[in-house]
Amino acid sequence: MSEEAVRFAKRITDELRTPAGMEVWGNYLLDLPGPRVLRCKISLQEEVFRFLFYGFSEIAETYEHLQDF
Repeated sequence: MSEEAVRFAKRITDELRTPAGMEVWGNYLLDLPGPRVLRCKISLQEEVFRFLFYGFSEIAETYEHLQDF
């Protein structure tokens, strides 16, 4: 799962390094007017992975919080 997460993150990072991505990132970080969402095509496999990874992350974080108690 971690290998796929790295591959997915690299693709999104590459998108953010484009001029449009830099504008979106700057607007988001500095609360500037303009686009704040990067519109890029995500394959069905990437969408399924994103869904599963966020669920996995939520469960892992909840488990860590329960251990803290």
